[in-house]
Amino acid sequence: MYYQVRRILQQMSCPLPAESLFNTADNHINLIAYKKICNKFGVHANTDFRFKGGNNGGLGTMYNYVTRTGYVPLTGIPCNPSRFQFIPQTTSTVIKIDYISQSEAVDGWMQFY
Repeated sequence: MYYQVRRILQQMSCPLPAESLFNTADNHINLIAYKKICNKFGVHANTDFRFKGGNNGGLGTMYNYVTRTGYVPLTGIPCNPSRFQFIPQTTSTVIKIDYISQSEAVDGWMQFY
């Protein structure tokens, strides 16, 4: 599976995180190659492959550190990027996120497959 994914990404000219061309917010994709691959596997070109299971539409469970308690999951609160951020300290308008756990995404590859 690893080989096939790497091969597909290479065919679509998608840079990998270790490459200098990689940009977390804006990566190149060869759409002609993408459509050829979709046709080859019988998948509609407008299919959304993102994993959206678990908390926050697939993002995962956000955790915040509370003194004398430890890390507390922020469950039941939808992720709002303007309210939850990776900042040094919680403020009156922004809540600090210490880390995110994606335990539900363990089987996300099965959805993709």
